[in-house]
Amino acid sequence: MKKTLLSAALFAACVAASAQKITYVPYTDNPILTGTTISENGRYLAGPDIEGRVFIYDTETGKLKMFQSPSLDDENAGIEAWADIRSVTNDGVGYGDVDAKSAKFDFATGKYNYLLD
Repeated sequence: MKKTLLSAALFAACVAASAQKITYVPYTDNPILTGTTISENGRYLAGPDIEGRVFIYDTETGKLKMFQSPSLDDENAGIEAWADIRSVTNDGVGYGDVDAKSAKFDFATGKYNYLLD
């Protein structure tokens, strides 16, 4: 019985945390953005697009920043040039990877840097 109640409470908490009011990110240059993470305070939405780039969107200002590897423009670039964001903080700093290396994406500066170089 305790496991059932705990499971129900956990499910309810997950549903409540997922209930954001973001339904549309206005970006006409690439209509397929796949938001995969949202900051704890709900201000920043982040994730990849279908062309190997990543974005961070500020829900308060409506500004969007895109990040990509310089090698992504090369027609011979492979999937290792693609970027991904796995988490975003309350101040707009995303963490993920680009060029098959761990990276930090900063909304404020519009730049990213490798974490282990």
